[in-house]
Amino acid sequence: MRFQTLTKFNAIRTAGILHRLFGFDRGFTLIPKKTFGRVALMLAVILMINQAVSYFWVSVYIIKPQIDQTMYLLASEVRMIERQINKNNSPETIQRHPTTRRGRIGC
Repeated sequence: MRFQTLTKFNAIRTAGILHRLFGFDRGFTLIPKKTFGRVALMLAVILMINQAVSYFWVSVYIIKPQIDQTMYLLASEVRMIERQINKNNSPETIQRHPTTRRGRIGC
């Protein structure tokens, strides 16, 4: 008893359609005709998708939290320095330190 294969039902026979869509007149095609070439192309596409997903995952879950933490720490330092500058530029500070020029220390 012989069983019909899927190729007889045209479920797997897509090479002709794909070659007509993506093929060129000179024999160059974007999709290979042989099974080995198709498997190699599929693996290359899967690897490129894997690289894109890995880049996205690393940038969102590893690099972005490090940048956010660094910005948080730097922002607190900048606020502290800004408070120091505003405190040192107050009128009573300028009068207490006659050696400063134009009211700024260290200029």
